[in-house]
Amino acid sequence: MRVLRESTNRVYLGGRRRGRLKELQLPIFGSMGPVARSSDGEEDSKNMAWTVTLRYVPEHDFVLTSYEDVILRDPRDAARWRRDVSTQFRQIGRIPVDVIIDLRGLIVKPSGARAYGENRAILIKEFCRRTYRFGGDLNTRTSVYTSAVLNGAQANVYATYDDALRALLQEREREAKAEHPASFVPKPGRS
Repeated sequence: MRVLRESTNRVYLGGRRRGRLKELQLPIFGSMGPVARSSDGEEDSKNMAWTVTLRYVPEHDFVLTSYEDVILRDPRDAARWRRDVSTQFRQIGRIPVDVIIDLRGLIVKPSGARAYGENRAILIKEFCRRTYRFGGDLNTRTSVYTSAVLNGAQANVYATYDDALRALLQEREREAKAEHPASFVPKPGRS
C-alpha cells in the first residue's frame, strides 16, 4: 500500500490490488477512537461499490459499525461483505469487542439472506463479545432475526442508537453484578 494523501487528521491508503481506498481517521477532539474505513472499489456483478466504517468509541469501549450503499444480493456479496468487515476489525485491533451496528446503510435482499446469516455468524464468533443493532429496513431486520434463530444468537435490534447503547451498558452492568454480587455498587443515577 502507498500513501495517497495526508492531512492533519486523515491518511488515505491505496493499493493497486482491487482498487481499494482505505481511510484511517484519527480523532480531532478525542471523543472517538480510531476509525477504519474501507471504500471498496471492487465491483461485483451488479456494479456496486460500498463503504464499511468501524469506529472505536473509547468512552464506552465498543466499536460502532456503519455502512453506506451495502447491498447483499447473493452469496458472493455476503462473502465480500464479510471480508471487508473482517479487514476493518483487524485494523481496529480490539478483538473481541462489543459492537453496535447501524443497519441503515445495509440492505440484505432475500436472495442473499442465507449467506448473510452464515457470514454474520462467523464474524460474530471471530470478533465480537456482544452485538447490538439499530435502524435498517424490514428485509435486513428480518434477516438478522432469522440468522439469530438459526445460529442460536441474540438479534438485539433496537429503534435508535441510544436504545442500543443503553442495552449494551445495562447488559454489562448485569454481568458485573452477577460476577461480584457482594461488592457491586450501582453507578450514580442507575437503579
